[in-house]
Amino acid sequence: MNNQPLVSIIIPNYNQEKYIEETMETVLAQTYKNIEVLVTDDGSTDNSLNLLNKIAAGDSRVTVLTQENMNASVARNKAIAHAKGEFFLFMDSDDTMYPDAIEVLVEAQQEFNADLVIGNMDEFINDHEMTAVDEFFKERGVGEDFRDFLDILPAVPNKLYKASIVREKHVNFGNVRIGQDTNFFLKYLCCCKRIAYIPNIIFSWRLIPTSVTHAMDFHIFDITNSFANTKKFYIKNGMEKEYMDYIRLFEYRTYYSQMDKQRKFKTRQERLLVANYFDYHLKQLGDVRTCPQYEKYKSVIKKCKMKQRMKWLYTTKLFAAFYNYKNRNII
Repeated sequence: MNNQPLVSIIIPNYNQEKYIEETMETVLAQTYKNIEVLVTDDGSTDNSLNLLNKIAAGDSRVTVLTQENMNASVARNKAIAHAKGEFFLFMDSDDTMYPDAIEVLVEAQQEFNADLVIGNMDEFINDHEMTAVDEFFKERGVGEDFRDFLDILPAVPNKLYKASIVREKHVNFGNVRIGQDTNFFLKYLCCCKRIAYIPNIIFSWRLIPTSVTHAMDFHIFDITNSFANTKKFYIKNGMEKEYMDYIRLFEYRTYYSQMDKQRKFKTRQERLLVANYFDYHLKQLGDVRTCPQYEKYKSVIKKCKMKQRMKWLYTTKLFAAFYNYKNRNII
């Protein structure tokens, strides 16, 4: 590849001394060499910051930023402000990249003159017990309608973003604990005119049951703040109709999946609280039958409405036990 624009790899870190060295090894071993790595330490209390400083001392491409403990969104936004690259790639401090990840993403961007490039990814639990390969695409191609990509997992790491769009459109991560990736992806996606996709697996997503994403507590309520922030972005950019027609249905499906997590809470009172919270916010979305893609998700919406009507059964210990047993191998 003759033209190698600078790619900024942005990583938030909080107490990941167990995995951060492995993560950084896969980043610094990329076949694509013109990179800068910005790691924002989010007030870690373990040894991970010392490990990062040691890595940075040995490789000039690495910059370590620090802040008091806030959250990954604030950490990523801080790194964006310091980044100098023409393209951005985001990942977490416990994940890994395939050796040619950036190379194949940049090649696709240049081939298709794309605003966004999306690759495939795989998932593993803790120490490399593979659980799934997320094959979103089986061939190379490009699309020009962002609505065609709303079924793609909104995780940010398997994607390459144009820094110019992030800056010109003021795309950032909403200051939320849950739904950070969804927040950024939906904001950025609506700014894209050309979206390339490739079949290459570029990224490995480590699933940790105790992480913020997978741990069950009332932080899941923060997903509604994430969507409120996203909606403000669409309105500010003159795309309220697109939000109401398409993103609102995405929001509906997300709230349903979050409501379904009530089964993982221990007490009936907690399960009812979760069910009632999302029942309320689902109703606030209005009649989604007016959305152009309603027929595509009709069966999912019907299941959701049935559970809303039958919360007395849906939140019982028996239902939770049955559902958890049925899905015992799924995080």
